Amino acid sequence: MHSQQPQELKLGPVTFRNRSSFAERIRCALRAEKANALARGGLGRERKFWLDSISYYKAFKWFAEVLVPVSDEKTSAKMARRAVTSALDCLHLLLGASHSDEMEVGGPRITRDRRGTLTFSNEGLGASISIAGRGQVGYRDGWADALEREDVTQLLGLFDVAMEATIEPGAGRPLSRRFLDAAHWFGEAVREQNSPAAKIVKFVTALERMVMTDEREDIANTISTRIAALCAGVGEHQKWVDDVREVYDLRSKLVHGSMSPTDPRVRQGVWKCARIAEQTLSMALHWFRPEGLRFEDFSNKRLAKNFEVLVAHRDEWERKMAEREA
Repeated sequence: MHSQQPQELKLGPVTFRNRSSFAERIRCALRAEKANALARGGLGRERKFWLDSISYYKAFKWFAEVLVPVSDEKTSAKMARRAVTSALDCLHLLLGASHSDEMEVGGPRITRDRRGTLTFSNEGLGASISIAGRGQVGYRDGWADALEREDVTQLLGLFDVAMEATIEPGAGRPLSRRFLDAAHWFGEAVREQNSPAAKIVKFVTALERMVMTDEREDIANTISTRIAALCAGVGEHQKWVDDVREVYDLRSKLVHGSMSPTDPRVRQGVWKCARIAEQTLSMALHWFRPEGLRFEDFSNKRLAKNFEVLVAHRDEWERKMAEREA
């Protein structure tokens, strides 16, 4: 994004730094490396590697630094990339799908995406050129003030706890991993650029990973009632049930071949899927709470029982509200 606020944003083991923060972070390390190289007899080929790497980094405005456990280089790099991707998945949830769909990790050093089109018609040959910048350009200075809101700081705190599992491969933490897996599918859906149908499949897969616990029958009803129990406000319960069933049915028709991915209903359903997934993942994270996210042992059977209690409490509350209105 063009805005360089905030200076840093920390999510678990990942610290996102703006350009000036990154420059300060790397400057001291570069000086030390240059001094060490000179002490060994000169910079040699190392100078070119540094210059080429820095030239690549200059194409970007934000950088991710990851603290990983001591390991071999290949494993550390894999762990770091997984952690950064998980942090970006969390940012998609925090900022919203429609406000973060141009964010990605790494990629080619392209400062401007310049593309051409040639067309042949009865009038002759036509040509056009489009130029686009990379990144989420719509953020203006001051946007980061929203990060200080109480609801946002609570969500960031929950992200921190869940993200601890990204660099602890031996840890159990099944609820943290469940959330991170669901957030992975959510992030894949947000970053999907070419197919609205693929977006829907990934959004709904995120919902399944978040609330399913090995059920094999009446899946649509299980998903819709659990999500409604998590997310619905006063007077919204039935609408949530209906909306979830609608998007689940849409996904089922796509993956089972009874609907074309070019059907107009697909594009219309994408952002309803995104809204439901955003709310479900965020509310489930609050429901798990930090202590739940740190449990080393939490079976699917136990989670299913908790969902049953949640749905029953919601149904009882709905019944009492209906009686009061009557």
